[in-house]
Amino acid sequence: MDKLCFAVIPWSEIFNEDRLFDVNSNVNRDYLLEPYKDMKLEFEKQGHIIHTIDCYNNYRDIDYFLFFRLDWEYYRRIIGEGRDDRMVLCSAEPPSVNGYNNRDGYRVLKHIFPYIMSWNDDWVDNNSVFKRNIPYFFIDQTNDNVPYNDKKLITLIAGNKESDYPGELYSERRRAIDYFENNHPDKFEFYGNGWDSLKHPCYKGRCKEKAEVFHRYRFAICYENMQGLNGYITEKLLDCLESGIVPIYLGAPNIKDIVPGKCFIDFRDFANYDELFEYIVNIDEKKYLSFLSSAKDYISSEHSDYFSGRQYAKYIIDAVNRNKMFKSSYLAYKFFKLKYL
Repeated sequence: MDKLCFAVIPWSEIFNEDRLFDVNSNVNRDYLLEPYKDMKLEFEKQGHIIHTIDCYNNYRDIDYFLFFRLDWEYYRRIIGEGRDDRMVLCSAEPPSVNGYNNRDGYRVLKHIFPYIMSWNDDWVDNNSVFKRNIPYFFIDQTNDNVPYNDKKLITLIAGNKESDYPGELYSERRRAIDYFENNHPDKFEFYGNGWDSLKHPCYKGRCKEKAEVFHRYRFAICYENMQGLNGYITEKLLDCLESGIVPIYLGAPNIKDIVPGKCFIDFRDFANYDELFEYIVNIDEKKYLSFLSSAKDYISSEHSDYFSGRQYAKYIIDAVNRNKMFKSSYLAYKFFKLKYL
């Protein structure tokens, strides 16, 4: 295979100058950049070059442009250089956060980008839309020194956000908070940005270190931003698995195809929060520890590589190796910008 040069347009300019791959950088919060370091290593292992786009002087030296964000200024520059057949959109957010990441948006995006990398298994056609993961770096952050009986029952860590998009789960998080505050306030505490402590007696403020908070509880409500999307699995579940707390999960319908069901509690198994509460409050220490043991086994196994930066690199390389003949549509771009931006 010929050596290829890849350029990343990162989510923010703070990741320029290859800081996206620098785990020693001061922007590497919560191990955010670890999977991208691994992604870079995989590109190099396969004989390729990858840098953030600002590291290149000439766009003609770049074989493929990886858009980690929709940046229309870079888009115009690239098509101006006649490189519009080399653009890869690395889609990440669900439609509840970015509305263009839905079926209607994809219909137009396919005329703008020759390659769209999507976590949504239902949209992957291996023609215009290709599979990707949402990369994550696992590190064992459990604390076995906190006795089972010293842990409070349940917590939640999430910002106070809203969306009116069908399938959003921000409102379900609020229902969970309301239920436990109104019915079991002695067994529940929650954290995150944007909540009103005067309205929420169980609110304990912002969270500095997730793992440290999770060590004080047995269970964590961890809902994705949106449900009904096969393959959309983020750090919300994975942070729990590595921190020694049992997640109560709601999100991707096919979650058990990727993460073993014995590692977490599936909220879909319960008719309401009363049923959920009765279940978790009656879990004994032996059963509880079996969840944690299964989670440890999973994150130390080869199956967890599904989420790795190495796998992300492989997905991208496999997609561009198809060498599509493509010319983007400027009219599609104008329509898309009017409708979605």
